[in-house]
Amino acid sequence: MIGRVTKKELFSCILRAHGIKGQELIKMGYEALLQDECNIVLYDGVVETLEKLKKLRYRIGIITDTISATEEKLRWFKSKGLTIEWDAFSNSAETDVRKPHATAYQSALSQAGVSAEESIFVGHTAVELEGARAIGMTTVAFCPDPGARATYHCAHFTELLKMPFIRQDTSS
Repeated sequence: MIGRVTKKELFSCILRAHGIKGQELIKMGYEALLQDECNIVLYDGVVETLEKLKKLRYRIGIITDTISATEEKLRWFKSKGLTIEWDAFSNSAETDVRKPHATAYQSALSQAGVSAEESIFVGHTAVELEGARAIGMTTVAFCPDPGARATYHCAHFTELLKMPFIRQDTSS
């Protein structure tokens, strides 16, 4: 990470870059950005797939590049029905590193108590998938950006449940 910026500073830069001037307009713009930030949309099948993976006793984590605190992001997820208990949450706002830095991935692996070799990373950008692959994680490209390479690909999130590395029983 190069430097450290607060959410307010980032939003101020965005507003200035768009030519927003005047204290009242800046205040309105800041409030609009705050509202927009938490207006997340989950892909179809995400909630059901992650709930099923938890029932199958998989450890589930997030590696996120964000300026928002973990608690804030968890509130957003909960508001969309995603209420699973996370085993790991690597947040760049708290770790001071962003993907593809190895520490971003290793933080989540450590929290979950697993090695890179026994983990799956699901992502969409070439750089984040390459970072995961570089430390030994199996990669799945979900709705990938052009040029993103991964071990596996899926167009719908529920396809993860049909991947060859997913065991379908809870006995092991």
